[in-house]
Amino acid sequence: MVNPYALPPLLRPPSGNLSLSPPVFASALLLLLLPRNVDSSLSRHFRASPSASELSDSMNRSQVLEYVMKRCKNCGFARAGDALHYFKVMIRLNPLPSPPCFVQLLGAAARMKHYAATIHMIERMDSMGISRNACVLNILINCLCHLKRSDLGFSVLTKMFKLGLEPDVVTLTTLLNGLCEEDKTSQALTLVEEMQGKEFMANVFTYCVIVKGLCRAGNTSNAVRLIRNLEERGCELNVVTYTTMIDGYCKEGLVAEALGF
Repeated sequence: MVNPYALPPLLRPPSGNLSLSPPVFASALLLLLLPRNVDSSLSRHFRASPSASELSDSMNRSQVLEYVMKRCKNCGFARAGDALHYFKVMIRLNPLPSPPCFVQLLGAAARMKHYAATIHMIERMDSMGISRNACVLNILINCLCHLKRSDLGFSVLTKMFKLGLEPDVVTLTTLLNGLCEEDKTSQALTLVEEMQGKEFMANVFTYCVIVKGLCRAGNTSNAVRLIRNLEERGCELNVVTYTTMIDGYCKEGLVAEALGF
């Protein structure tokens, strides 16, 4: 593994911790969905960075981008500040990296649960006019749902339609999971029905998410009803879905039903 402090100054991760307080998250999200006239400590983090000239003396653009992409794939970012640092490195490259490179960075940050920082990076991309594609907005929805703000996730879904982007099964499964995590199972069921009515292609992971949510809410009867309905329609369910259903029965003390399922 490369020693980060053997790298040129601009590629070195910041040594201090970056505070991500709730007001920062709120302002970053408002900047994304509303006119952008609010400053934040995250924005100041970008402005207080070394100049791009420190990079050009030691590594060319391809080498820098290769290093950052390797970081995304191999070890991710232990701290939110590291993700923001390498994002700053990327937006200083000329020409800018392609959208898939930014998607890799955002995905790596989100996997490490740096949700607020990821939202801020997406907002920064938007302010710079970097293409906002379905993958980026799916990551944004995922972050919002993990922060238990599925309502804002649906606002982003509306934004996708306005931009002419088509939501896919990942989008809808993420929103379903967000609703279930917030114990909004009735809304999750409504979304499943709408997906079926509009012929969105759900997959086994989609069904597993809703079954898990229903069982966790103690609504095993609706979970069974959904499973039987899916079976009648010829949908293939995996062992995880059935195991989740059995586990739900057991947690409610319905051992006989679990054995007979």
